[in-house]
Amino acid sequence: MKRFFLKFEYQFFLAYLLIGGAWILFSDRIVKTLIHDVDNLTSIQTYKGWFYVLMTGILFFFLLKKHLLKIRNAESKAKESDRLKSAFLQNMSHEIRTPMNGIVGFAGLLKDDDLSISQKEKYLSIITQCSDQLLNVVNDVLDLSLIETGNIEAARNSVSINKILDEYYNTYSATLNEGISLKLVKGLSEEDSVIVTDE
Repeated sequence: MKRFFLKFEYQFFLAYLLIGGAWILFSDRIVKTLIHDVDNLTSIQTYKGWFYVLMTGILFFFLLKKHLLKIRNAESKAKESDRLKSAFLQNMSHEIRTPMNGIVGFAGLLKDDDLSISQKEKYLSIITQCSDQLLNVVNDVLDLSLIETGNIEAARNSVSINKILDEYYNTYSATLNEGISLKLVKGLSEEDSVIVTDE
């Protein structure tokens, strides 16, 4: 923004000098060629000066109006950018907290000495899944900078929607409070749930 104002100041100053210099140089020559009477020449020079003030005032009015529109647009974009940044941080906070809750929660459950081997394996599996989710979130955040510079490409892989649903179901169902149940309904068969996309 500072560079924008500095550039505008130079443009404004240069335009004023060029227009004023051209007007004085050429109008004086024309007036002196057409009018030889000193009194009339003085009056014409006065009118000529007021005409210059009026025309430059109109010109600079439209020039300033144009640049004020640019400034307002830049301000609007900055506000929108701040709003999107806040929304992004809120979303990232949620995305990071979800797998972190799974990791911390199931790591705490593993401290129970009465757990069976199968329960421990299940909890460790969920911790691994949550860790992978957290890693994916971090990778997504890092990918944002690559997207802005245009240095990222979509990774086309076979992805099972049912598998993703199972991972989320296992993560959340084990952390539900008493009296709350979670039901998973899959609308596709295992084969039909496989799609090619960037996971």
